[in-house]
Amino acid sequence: MNENYKELAAAIIQRAVLDYAALLKNPYCGISKTELEQFFRSDYFTLLSDGMSADYIMRKVKEMVS
Repeated sequence: MNENYKELAAAIIQRAVLDYAALLKNPYCGISKTELEQFFRSDYFTLLSDGMSADYIMRKVKEMVS
């Protein structure tokens, strides 16, 4: 993969992780839990993450904020 592509993919995933953490801390923050979880389980996420487990990431974020 191109290095710029990897950096962009990492930034997109990082933003989703930060948004998911913010949502878990404050369910009324205006971020859609359904949309974020759909993103993590999407083919697009799989492509960006190079096959990383979405369930693992969401579980770790939940552990991080609790």
